[in-house]
Amino acid sequence: MRQASQRLAENFASIRSLFLATLLLVPGCQEQRAIVQGRITYQGQPVPWGSIFLYYSDGQMVRGQIDQDGYYQIDQAPYGMARVAIRTPRVLYQGLRIMQKLPPIRDGPLTPEYLPADASRQISLPNRYAFPDDSGLSLFIDQKSIQRDFDLTPETVTN
Repeated sequence: MRQASQRLAENFASIRSLFLATLLLVPGCQEQRAIVQGRITYQGQPVPWGSIFLYYSDGQMVRGQIDQDGYYQIDQAPYGMARVAIRTPRVLYQGLRIMQKLPPIRDGPLTPEYLPADASRQISLPNRYAFPDDSGLSLFIDQKSIQRDFDLTPETVTN
């Protein structure tokens, strides 16, 4: 009986050691992430409001919001090559909108009722920038913090 309890204690100690070793290794296996920030302009003017998306070949996608002065920040962007898409809200005149009472989305895209009152500052980008395969924009992330500005033009793409 004593030998059985001793073997059980040894097995428990071995399992506990294996579990602790696994816990120590798991944080080192996590994917590296970066902070990507910069400014988005269109024809030299800041793009107020919108979203920037990073698409990865493994199917991951991360998004950041563009503020009123064209600045954006994406936290937790995976390392690697990403295709970029930039979308701005379309300006619709009051008579063309279907009024909906939707709850605000936390950190989500801005719905028309949450957009700034000064719609004259809104910029409609060419449609190609909304699609990662058509935008011609890409970004390689290989360090903890990346500063990257995008100057968008009507005809050519600056990468």
